[in-house]
Amino acid sequence: MSSKRRKDVDDESLLQPFLDVVYRELGFDFRRETNRDKQLAGIDLVLSHRGKDYYIDEKAATHYVNRPLKTFAFELNFRSYGQLRSGWLFDERKETTHYFLVSEIHARTNEVSDLTHFRLVSVNRKKLLSYLNSNQWGRQFFETGLPVLDEASPKYELSPAAPKARVVKTTHLVEEPLNLVIVLDDLIVAGVAKELVPGPNRLDKNKLKTLFSANGLLD
Repeated sequence: MSSKRRKDVDDESLLQPFLDVVYRELGFDFRRETNRDKQLAGIDLVLSHRGKDYYIDEKAATHYVNRPLKTFAFELNFRSYGQLRSGWLFDERKETTHYFLVSEIHARTNEVSDLTHFRLVSVNRKKLLSYLNSNQWGRQFFETGLPVLDEASPKYELSPAAPKARVVKTTHLVEEPLNLVIVLDDLIVAGVAKELVPGPNRLDKNKLKTLFSANGLLD
């Protein structure tokens, strides 16, 4: 069994310069959080707007470069040194107010370092948790209401449509993460999420390319 957590961290660090360019283009007043305790509390970015601070946790689907991914995985739990631990979605210690989700990542190769464009969706954490509860998918359901998921049966469908969602256990990783996988467009329709940068099929790719080139990111 293997672990991809170190690579996830490395890939997300490679994304940061590209994201910062986009944030500045969107007119955001922001700073990156450097305090380790705050980072562990789910704050990668502090975004200020009209005198209020928002605490942003950036998440990226870096395992799916150049693949048409329409969903995103929200971590429910995982194993660490044999102990089952709460994932970031329901972790009450997290101070996150919004998730910034990077998906539909396109690159010149299959490496994040060769990125050319991506989709960026903002998810309001409070609204998301309320929405899940309204669908009877609160924390208690995921802890006690699911069937046993294992290598032979790693997926469980919650809903076939609106919102299309399933639970997936990744058994080939040492952490065996259990994720809620949900279609992002369904969260947007539900008013839980907003699209900040459109997906590649609706994006002016040349605009992003020009921005990245001007900042020396495509050299």
